[in-house]
Amino acid sequence: MPKIRALKSLLLALWAIVLVGTLTTGCDAKEATPPAAEENEIGLQVEGLNYSGVPIGVFYVNDQWAGNVGMYAGGRSVATSIGLPKVWRPGLKVTIKWRNDVLYAKDPQGLYTHVLEIPPYGDMLQGSLWVAFLPNDQIQIYASNYGPGHLQFPNRDLINPRDYCLIRPACHDKYYPQARVPELWEVYSPFRLSDPPTEQERQEAMRQSPELKELSLKP
Repeated sequence: MPKIRALKSLLLALWAIVLVGTLTTGCDAKEATPPAAEENEIGLQVEGLNYSGVPIGVFYVNDQWAGNVGMYAGGRSVATSIGLPKVWRPGLKVTIKWRNDVLYAKDPQGLYTHVLEIPPYGDMLQGSLWVAFLPNDQIQIYASNYGPGHLQFPNRDLINPRDYCLIRPACHDKYYPQARVPELWEVYSPFRLSDPPTEQERQEAMRQSPELKELSLKP
């Protein structure tokens, strides 16, 4: 009888250990479940666009390093990302800090700072937060899965930065005097892959986008 009681006690102890382990595992799994808030966010790449004519040595978005942007360049590299709600709401803001070559000459550690409200955006599964550096130290930001120059990019004035310069005579003559001035339809075409564009690219753009055809006919 003592042996049977000892065996029962041992079995009870083992069962208690298994039960505690199961409960602990259940708690860990529950804690590992992603919060519902994360499921309502989208992750966007941060990309810089420089229309200012002054190189951007460094810029930050919400204090996260986002790289640098050459003169009349951008959209080529991604150094950080940002999470935004899937559904836009008023009051969404980001803080942009940057240092261009002009500020660097005055203060190598100095930074400009702008707090900007993000304009409305539609449904996106992925895309970019575009940070556009404009003349006179102005900044614009857009959340979009389309790039500058695409017909559905939020700001039609912000085309590819190099094309932005090339179609403006003063900028073209100062920075790219030997470069070919693109046709108007090219700067808004998502089908342009080469420079100069091939005739096949032009025909494909005209075929798929009547709006591009209208642009190409404007004086």
